Amino acid sequence: MAENGRKRSLKGSVAVRCKNDWLGLRWTWGGQRYEISLGLLDSKVNRTVAERKAKLIEQDMLTERFDPTLERYKPQIQTSEVVSAVELFEKFVTWKSKQVGEEDSMLKYTACLSYTRQYFRKLPATISEEQATQFRDWLAKKLAPINVRERISSLRSCWRWGMRRKLVAENPWQEVKVKVPPKQRLNPFTKEETQRILKGFSTDPWYTYYTDFVEFLLSTGCRIGEAVGLR
Repeated sequence: MAENGRKRSLKGSVAVRCKNDWLGLRWTWGGQRYEISLGLLDSKVNRTVAERKAKLIEQDMLTERFDPTLERYKPQIQTSEVVSAVELFEKFVTWKSKQVGEEDSMLKYTACLSYTRQYFRKLPATISEEQATQFRDWLAKKLAPINVRERISSLRSCWRWGMRRKLVAENPWQEVKVKVPPKQRLNPFTKEETQRILKGFSTDPWYTYYTDFVEFLLSTGCRIGEAVGLR
Protein backbone atom coordinates (compact mmCIF):
# COMPACT_ATOMS: atom_id res chain seq x y z
CA MET A 1 0.00 0.00 0.00
CA ALA A 2 1.36 3.42 -0.94
CA GLU A 3 1.79 5.97 1.83
CA ASN A 4 3.06 9.55 1.33
CA GLY A 5 4.68 8.60 -1.97
CA ARG A 6 6.41 5.54 -0.49
CA LYS A 7 5.61 1.86 -0.82
CA ARG A 8 6.20 -0.59 2.00
CA SER A 9 8.56 -3.37 0.97
CA LEU A 10 8.20 -7.00 1.91
CA LYS A 11 11.18 -8.98 3.10
CA GLY A 12 13.61 -9.42 0.21
CA SER A 13 11.93 -6.77 -1.94
CA VAL A 14 12.99 -3.28 -2.98
CA ALA A 15 10.63 -0.34 -2.46
CA VAL A 16 10.36 2.60 -4.86
CA ARG A 17 10.18 5.82 -2.86
CA CYS A 18 9.58 9.44 -3.77
CA LYS A 19 11.22 12.21 -1.78
CA ASN A 20 10.99 15.87 -2.75
CA ASP A 21 9.76 14.76 -6.21
CA TRP A 22 12.86 12.59 -6.78
CA LEU A 23 12.71 8.81 -7.09
CA GLY A 24 14.87 6.42 -5.13
CA LEU A 25 14.99 2.85 -3.85
CA ARG A 26 15.08 1.44 -0.33
CA TRP A 27 15.55 -2.13 0.87
CA THR A 28 17.13 -4.34 3.53
CA TRP A 29 19.65 -7.08 2.86
CA GLY A 30 21.76 -9.06 5.31
CA GLY A 31 20.32 -7.12 8.22
CA GLN A 32 21.46 -3.77 6.79
CA ARG A 33 19.25 -1.10 5.30
CA TYR A 34 20.21 0.35 1.92
CA GLU A 35 18.99 3.43 0.10
CA ILE A 36 19.88 4.90 -3.26
CA SER A 37 18.76 7.92 -5.25
CA LEU A 38 18.10 7.37 -8.95
CA GLY A 39 18.43 10.97 -10.09
CA LEU A 40 14.99 10.75 -11.70
CA LEU A 41 12.05 13.07 -11.21
CA ASP A 42 8.79 11.36 -10.31
CA SER A 43 6.82 10.54 -13.47
CA LYS A 44 5.04 7.56 -14.98
CA VAL A 45 7.94 6.74 -17.30
CA ASN A 46 10.57 7.19 -14.58
CA ARG A 47 8.53 5.02 -12.20
CA THR A 48 8.83 2.21 -14.75
CA VAL A 49 12.62 2.72 -14.89
CA ALA A 50 12.78 2.69 -11.08
CA GLU A 51 10.76 -0.52 -10.87
CA ARG A 52 13.11 -2.21 -13.36
CA LYS A 53 16.09 -1.19 -11.25
CA ALA A 54 14.31 -2.54 -8.15
CA LYS A 55 13.73 -5.88 -9.91
CA LEU A 56 17.42 -6.06 -10.82
CA ILE A 57 18.45 -5.62 -7.18
CA GLU A 58 15.89 -8.17 -6.01
CA GLN A 59 17.20 -10.67 -8.56
CA ASP A 60 20.79 -10.07 -7.45
CA MET A 61 19.84 -10.64 -3.81
CA LEU A 62 18.02 -13.83 -4.75
CA THR A 63 20.98 -15.17 -6.75
CA GLU A 64 23.59 -13.91 -4.26
CA ARG A 65 25.09 -11.49 -6.78
CA PHE A 66 24.17 -8.40 -4.74
CA ASP A 67 26.78 -5.61 -4.82
CA PRO A 68 26.91 -4.04 -1.31
CA THR A 69 28.96 -1.10 -2.65
CA LEU A 70 25.89 -0.22 -4.80
CA GLU A 71 28.13 0.73 -7.72
CA ARG A 72 26.25 -1.72 -9.95
CA TYR A 73 22.96 0.04 -9.22
CA LYS A 74 23.92 3.71 -9.19
CA PRO A 75 22.58 5.75 -12.13
CA GLN A 76 24.96 6.54 -14.93
CA ILE A 77 25.13 10.27 -15.54
CA GLN A 78 24.50 11.02 -19.20
CA THR A 79 27.32 13.46 -19.73
CA SER A 80 30.91 13.36 -20.89
CA GLU A 81 31.87 15.89 -18.27
CA VAL A 82 33.16 14.55 -14.96
CA VAL A 83 33.55 17.36 -12.45
CA SER A 84 35.19 17.53 -9.07
CA ALA A 85 33.38 18.81 -5.99
CA VAL A 86 35.32 22.07 -6.22
CA GLU A 87 34.63 22.50 -9.94
CA LEU A 88 30.94 21.91 -9.38
CA PHE A 89 30.78 24.59 -6.71
CA GLU A 90 32.82 26.98 -8.86
CA LYS A 91 30.33 26.52 -11.70
CA PHE A 92 27.47 27.10 -9.26
CA VAL A 93 29.06 30.29 -7.88
CA THR A 94 29.57 31.62 -11.42
CA TRP A 95 25.93 30.91 -12.25
CA LYS A 96 24.73 32.37 -8.95
CA SER A 97 26.68 35.60 -9.42
CA LYS A 98 24.80 36.21 -12.66
CA GLN A 99 21.48 35.71 -10.87
CA VAL A 100 22.26 37.78 -7.78
CA GLY A 101 24.46 40.49 -9.25
CA GLU A 102 25.30 42.13 -5.91
CA GLU A 103 28.79 41.39 -4.62
CA ASP A 104 27.76 41.52 -0.94
CA SER A 105 25.12 38.84 -1.50
CA MET A 106 27.80 36.49 -2.90
CA LEU A 107 30.07 36.62 0.16
CA LYS A 108 28.58 33.50 1.77
CA TYR A 109 29.11 31.52 -1.44
CA THR A 110 32.69 32.65 -1.96
CA ALA A 111 33.45 31.88 1.69
CA CYS A 112 31.98 28.40 1.26
CA LEU A 113 34.03 27.89 -1.90
CA SER A 114 37.23 28.55 0.07
CA TYR A 115 36.41 25.80 2.59
CA THR A 116 35.33 23.46 -0.22
CA ARG A 117 38.72 23.87 -1.88
CA GLN A 118 40.56 23.24 1.37
CA TYR A 119 38.70 20.04 2.18
CA PHE A 120 37.72 18.31 -1.07
CA ARG A 121 40.67 19.37 -3.24
CA LYS A 122 40.43 17.08 -6.31
CA LEU A 123 37.75 14.68 -5.06
CA PRO A 124 34.95 14.06 -7.59
CA ALA A 125 31.54 15.63 -7.02
CA THR A 126 30.04 12.16 -6.52
CA ILE A 127 30.74 12.29 -2.78
CA SER A 128 28.75 10.18 -0.34
CA GLU A 129 26.49 11.36 2.46
CA GLU A 130 29.12 10.10 4.91
CA GLN A 131 31.77 12.32 3.30
CA ALA A 132 29.35 15.26 3.45
CA THR A 133 28.77 14.61 7.15
CA GLN A 134 32.52 14.44 7.76
CA PHE A 135 32.93 17.79 6.04
CA ARG A 136 30.23 19.26 8.30
CA ASP A 137 32.07 17.98 11.39
CA TRP A 138 35.37 19.39 10.08
CA LEU A 139 33.74 22.75 9.43
CA ALA A 140 32.19 22.75 12.93
CA LYS A 141 35.73 22.97 14.37
CA LYS A 142 36.29 26.23 12.51
CA LEU A 143 32.94 28.07 12.46
CA ALA A 144 29.98 28.82 14.69
CA PRO A 145 26.96 26.48 14.21
CA ILE A 146 24.90 29.15 12.44
CA ASN A 147 27.71 29.66 9.90
CA VAL A 148 28.13 25.92 9.41
CA ARG A 149 24.41 25.63 8.68
CA GLU A 150 24.68 28.42 6.11
CA ARG A 151 27.60 26.69 4.35
CA ILE A 152 25.79 23.33 4.24
CA SER A 153 22.71 25.07 2.87
CA SER A 154 24.83 26.58 0.07
CA LEU A 155 26.29 23.17 -0.78
CA ARG A 156 22.83 21.59 -0.76
CA SER A 157 21.66 24.23 -3.25
CA CYS A 158 24.75 23.67 -5.38
CA TRP A 159 24.25 19.91 -5.74
CA ARG A 160 20.54 20.41 -6.38
CA TRP A 161 21.55 22.79 -9.19
CA GLY A 162 24.06 20.21 -10.44
CA MET A 163 21.39 17.51 -10.57
CA ARG A 164 19.19 19.66 -12.78
CA ARG A 165 22.10 20.02 -15.19
CA LYS A 166 22.96 16.31 -15.11
CA LEU A 167 26.38 16.99 -13.59
CA VAL A 168 25.63 14.79 -10.56
CA ALA A 169 23.00 12.16 -9.87
CA GLU A 170 22.56 12.56 -6.11
CA ASN A 171 22.53 15.28 -3.47
CA PRO A 172 24.63 14.04 -0.51
CA TRP A 173 23.82 17.18 1.48
CA GLN A 174 20.05 16.65 1.50
CA GLU A 175 19.94 14.93 4.90
CA VAL A 176 22.97 16.61 6.51
CA LYS A 177 21.65 18.62 9.45
CA VAL A 178 23.28 21.26 11.66
CA LYS A 179 21.96 21.96 15.13
CA VAL A 180 22.06 25.63 16.07
CA PRO A 181 21.55 26.40 19.78
CA PRO A 182 18.80 28.92 20.57
CA LYS A 183 19.84 32.52 21.00
CA GLN A 184 20.37 33.64 24.57
CA ARG A 185 17.91 36.19 25.82
CA LEU A 186 19.24 39.73 26.16
CA ASN A 187 20.21 40.79 29.66
CA PRO A 188 20.29 44.62 29.56
CA PHE A 189 21.73 46.85 32.26
CA THR A 190 19.30 47.98 34.92
CA LYS A 191 18.62 51.69 35.45
CA GLU A 192 20.85 51.67 38.54
CA GLU A 193 23.68 49.92 36.67
CA THR A 194 23.42 52.44 33.84
CA GLN A 195 23.72 55.35 36.28
CA ARG A 196 26.77 53.77 37.93
CA ILE A 197 28.48 53.28 34.56
CA LEU A 198 27.88 56.88 33.54
CA LYS A 199 29.07 58.12 36.91
CA GLY A 200 32.21 56.04 36.58
CA PHE A 201 33.07 57.65 33.26
CA SER A 202 32.13 61.21 34.29
CA THR A 203 34.31 61.13 37.41
CA ASP A 204 37.30 59.34 35.91
CA PRO A 205 40.18 61.76 35.14
CA TRP A 206 41.35 59.73 32.17
CA TYR A 207 38.09 58.64 30.50
CA THR A 208 35.65 61.42 31.32
CA TYR A 209 35.59 62.56 27.67
CA TYR A 210 33.86 59.24 26.79
CA THR A 211 30.85 60.07 28.97
CA ASP A 212 28.64 61.56 26.22
CA PHE A 213 29.57 58.76 23.82
CA VAL A 214 28.74 56.02 26.37
CA GLU A 215 25.48 57.74 27.29
CA PHE A 216 24.51 57.79 23.61
CA LEU A 217 25.23 54.05 23.29
CA LEU A 218 23.26 53.19 26.41
CA SER A 219 20.34 55.40 25.41
CA THR A 220 19.97 54.21 21.81
CA GLY A 221 21.35 50.66 21.72
CA CYS A 222 23.44 51.72 18.74
CA ARG A 223 26.41 49.52 17.87
CA ILE A 224 29.85 50.97 18.52
CA GLY A 225 30.91 50.68 14.88
CA GLU A 226 27.75 52.47 13.76
CA ALA A 227 28.10 55.19 16.39
CA VAL A 228 31.74 55.87 15.47
CA GLY A 229 30.70 56.50 11.88
CA LEU A 230 28.19 59.22 12.82
CA ARG A 231 29.02 62.86 12.18
